[in-house]
Amino acid sequence: LPGRESDQESEAFTSKPVTVPMRDATVQAGKGLRIITRRAVFTNTTLVTQAPRDTLIRIRFQSNGTVKRADFVEGGSTGNPNIDEPIRNAVYRWRASGKDLEKLTPGDTLSVVVRITFR
Repeated sequence: LPGRESDQESEAFTSKPVTVPMRDATVQAGKGLRIITRRAVFTNTTLVTQAPRDTLIRIRFQSNGTVKRADFVEGGSTGNPNIDEPIRNAVYRWRASGKDLEKLTPGDTLSVVVRITFR
């Protein structure tokens, strides 16, 4: 299949079954919310000495689509700031849009838990 241009820097996926048929080789993570992702940037030293591992992070999106808060879910943090901080910094640059955000009243947030995986 031909590639499709995207503004996302990393692929999204869901651990829940998706019943919507996939089209154009795109990934659909669920209805009502679209997340534009950004990749975490690690130093070469960090990548050589301690590779990042998969983690869970809770993200609270504001109605304008920006991240208000991002926290590692219990046990999700590596405990190493050279790995955790680039992940958290990337997540704070994520943006969301969709009808779920449009339903929020000012000051409310939409909370999602995302598994970030590394190959």
